[in-house]
Amino acid sequence: MSKKYPDDLSGLTDDELMAVKLSVETDMASVKQQLDEAKGNARAYGEYSDPDWYSRANGAKRFLGITHQKILGEISQRRRSRGSENTLSFERAFIQAAKLRLTEALFYDLVDEANRAVE
Repeated sequence: MSKKYPDDLSGLTDDELMAVKLSVETDMASVKQQLDEAKGNARAYGEYSDPDWYSRANGAKRFLGITHQKILGEISQRRRSRGSENTLSFERAFIQAAKLRLTEALFYDLVDEANRAVE
């Protein structure tokens, strides 16, 4: 396998990461198809593929699987990070809106009640 994938996925933009993911998935499907075809020929016709090629193809399949897992991990980490950022932004916005719409006494009563609920 001659294609090289980036080691540092965190430096990629979301679009670049998705492009690499698609490329890895395409390569995984291609290698799997080639291996399945070689196995089928061995079973059906007794035609065995070159052992060196077969070993390299299996190695490429494992490498692609590991790379795919790293990409999925990076995507998941980015989603979690964005989710917590959105949650914090919503919480801040909600508190600001509550301060504007509620009386000061009612606002602080709610703050006290919320603090008791999380303790």
